[in-house]
Amino acid sequence: MTLTRLLFLLAIAHIAVWVNAKEIGITTVDGLIAATPDARNLKVSASGSLETNGPEYRAQLVQLDQDYPYQQILIFRMASNGEYVLADQSKQMDYMGGSGNWKVQSLEFRDTSLFVTFGGHWHQCSHSYTSQFRLQYGALHEVGVESWEENVERNLVVRSSMNFLTGKAYSISGSINKKYTTERGKKRQYRIEQQRRPFSKFDGSPYHLPYYKEHPVC
Repeated sequence: MTLTRLLFLLAIAHIAVWVNAKEIGITTVDGLIAATPDARNLKVSASGSLETNGPEYRAQLVQLDQDYPYQQILIFRMASNGEYVLADQSKQMDYMGGSGNWKVQSLEFRDTSLFVTFGGHWHQCSHSYTSQFRLQYGALHEVGVESWEENVERNLVVRSSMNFLTGKAYSISGSINKKYTTERGKKRQYRIEQQRRPFSKFDGSPYHLPYYKEHPVC
């Protein structure tokens, strides 16, 4: 079976489009995307390391359907023969676009971690968050989230941080025009569930700390 034919059959289901790509060695990630019907390279990518002195990894955002913004983040690892193999993949992300223009803004490898930053805005509100992923127990897991929400009409800004490894989280809220978002802001500390969140279950939906689920910024 040819590579193009195999990828066509995988693309029919949309979810798990890339599941058998682990068995395929490719020279370029762009070549794999180009060979897959309906898939489109969204030009958001990054290369770097997830292991000290380890192989190169590449994270790539793709759109799976031309008519609706289903998206997915693919993680490729460079093999010893110079070919890329699929190392991991997010869930199909259904939250992209829409009236709030929610989207992946950047992918970055730093400190043997992958950082995925999302952002969006709607009328008086803007919000973003950055998720951090690390290799643990042989797979990529989300270990923390830094978020930011702002409501111009209410003159309110909130910055939050969650650490899934320690179970500690906090938020700092304040006034936008007085910039009470650091030492002078109101700080709340929380306990959250310690957990390992696999990258394979990551769908790009925004997170909110307990207080702000009941008292949303926007």
